[in-house]
Amino acid sequence: MRSEVWLNQHALILPFTDYVEILVASRILNLARSFVRNDAGNVAMMTSVALLVIVGAIAMALDMSKGINNKSRLADATDAVALVLAKSGLDNQSDLERLATNYLTEHYPGEAGTYLKILSITKDGDAVTVQMINESENSFGAFLGDETEDISVSATAVWSQRALDMVLVLDTTLSMEGSRLTSLKTAAADMVDVIEGFNNEDFRISVVPFSNYVNVGMSNRYQSWMSVPLDSSSTTNVCRMKRDVTSTSNCRTVSGTYDRDGVSTPYSRQQCDHTYGPEYEECGPSTSTQKWYGCVGSRDEPYDTRVDFNGRKFPGLLNIRCGAEVLPMTSNLTSVRSRISSLNAIGNTYMPAGLMWGWRTLTSDHPFRHTAEPKAQKVMVLMTDGDNTRSKNGDSHEGGDTADANSKTTAICEAIKDEDILVYTIAYEVKDSATKSLLRDCATTRAFYFNARNASELNKAFEDIANSLTELRISA
Repeated sequence: MRSEVWLNQHALILPFTDYVEILVASRILNLARSFVRNDAGNVAMMTSVALLVIVGAIAMALDMSKGINNKSRLADATDAVALVLAKSGLDNQSDLERLATNYLTEHYPGEAGTYLKILSITKDGDAVTVQMINESENSFGAFLGDETEDISVSATAVWSQRALDMVLVLDTTLSMEGSRLTSLKTAAADMVDVIEGFNNEDFRISVVPFSNYVNVGMSNRYQSWMSVPLDSSSTTNVCRMKRDVTSTSNCRTVSGTYDRDGVSTPYSRQQCDHTYGPEYEECGPSTSTQKWYGCVGSRDEPYDTRVDFNGRKFPGLLNIRCGAEVLPMTSNLTSVRSRISSLNAIGNTYMPAGLMWGWRTLTSDHPFRHTAEPKAQKVMVLMTDGDNTRSKNGDSHEGGDTADANSKTTAICEAIKDEDILVYTIAYEVKDSATKSLLRDCATTRAFYFNARNASELNKAFEDIANSLTELRISA
């Protein structure tokens, strides 16, 4: 009985090639000739008997070795078929048999139905058992009357699901504007489709778009965990000196570059020379408005890197614009797709903001309280297209200390992983090697880090992550 094995992929073990058999046969014949040359009476007779014994022993050894290799290969093929059938979710017997036959034909061309035959397929709940047979031809044993040897192997694959809470922490900064953001929406939505196809009733997901701030939602303004000043508006009479343009000349197109979240972006605009009239004073009402749009800053250190609420409120920042609102943990995948579709590009990059609020959506207590599932595997997927261009400065994130932001990113990643949360990271068209290293070290293992150099690789990264979150095992 084979012990339980967890498989990610299958490596095929091939039988001995024909040239080995030819080489051994050649050596046996040479040995026979050397004995036959000795024709001295009894010695020749004894030699002939000994030769038969030696040839028989070698033939049995070769056929045994070949049989072991064939059985190993058959076991690999049987495991592979069982895994495919279990993962398919099919229940109809004819559908299972059709899929198994198609798989063998594709992956074992010329052998399916000839050397690799399916004897039976049975499904019991999530477990699929496959029994296969391989008729192994004996190369030398045939001289002893054993032309073939039937080898039979069975394998049971179990497709299991476990409770899963996942958060998508997605970079929606200005550098993502345009095709990058479009590709992100497609990849993230496709990931949701893949996971939905697993029919896991215990799957929940949250979405945290981030830039240098996170939008926790204006509806949370008066929650016990928020501290937001009241909106205000005041009007005063203001006087200023002014000059009117009297003529315009020398209009031309000027070009240059400007910074968009660390990315040098080209621009072109019209610029003219103006002639102004005399200066004069103009007075009138001026209105100043202070309004909250759902954006939240950071608490004082060291609480800015601590996930728990513990009565220390989060500061709401007035007159700050940020991206799409956080979607707390939910099993409503329609809401998830809608939130992904609503993503918009704004602001600059401060990864600690996204990491902290992503972490908080995985926590069942405040600020986003939800019913905890003790056996749920918690997962965070962090995607960004660039390095930290902002840092903490008081309550806000308008500083320019990249080293400090990177240090906080590392500390937060380690704290998240210490809580047995699986962390996947995706670097999307990132050029900076230090940022790639930062993201690679943030991931739970190096295998959980993806360097997506284009939209296709981004989509593949999300798909691979989705597929890795299922459990598929072989037991017999």
